[in-house]
Amino acid sequence: MAEASDGVSARQIAWARLFHLRTFKTGVARIIDAQLAHPYAQIWGAGTASSSDGQFFRAAGQGARRADVKRR
Repeated sequence: MAEASDGVSARQIAWARLFHLRTFKTGVARIIDAQLAHPYAQIWGAGTASSSDGQFFRAAGQGARRADVKRR
């Protein structure tokens, strides 16, 4: 990184970081707005809950011993 940023000031790095964060935030907001405008959004709800987070399935065999340990 030191070689790649040779001649780049701390001010330039700070500007680039803030520029990209603002651009990313705007892009994500536009994607979310487009998803909410889609007809399926009315079917699936307001998006305040997700069934994909925290799913837990009991396993049989070797996995059964590890079923009670949540690694993440």
